[in-house]
Amino acid sequence: MIELDSLRELYKKVLLTESEKESTGTNIFMAETGSVTKEVDVFDKYMLMNEELIEVNEKLTAENEVINVVSSFNAIGMKVKTWYKNFAIIGFIAGFALMFLMVSIRKLDQQLVNYKDQL
Repeated sequence: MIELDSLRELYKKVLLTESEKESTGTNIFMAETGSVTKEVDVFDKYMLMNEELIEVNEKLTAENEVINVVSSFNAIGMKVKTWYKNFAIIGFIAGFALMFLMVSIRKLDQQLVNYKDQL
């Protein structure tokens, strides 16, 4: 952007010095040349870079807001350092014990039914 800006300033100075030169007659161009001058090319490139810079700034702002939202949550809970205070482990052990108890009761019931049939 700085280089494009300095190039635009240089073209501006060149055009001003060319316009200050005294000419003996008046030149009127009736036909359109159809070619784009270097000044217009530089200006177009400057505008394109400016639009890209605006898009990058908008993306950075959006990402910064997302990071701020995520990082602003308060820490809920506490670190559990012992296994017997961790409810996930207690729940797993309790579920396993309950399942083992149910399977044991079912096996006991089957054995009692078989014992009754033998008598």
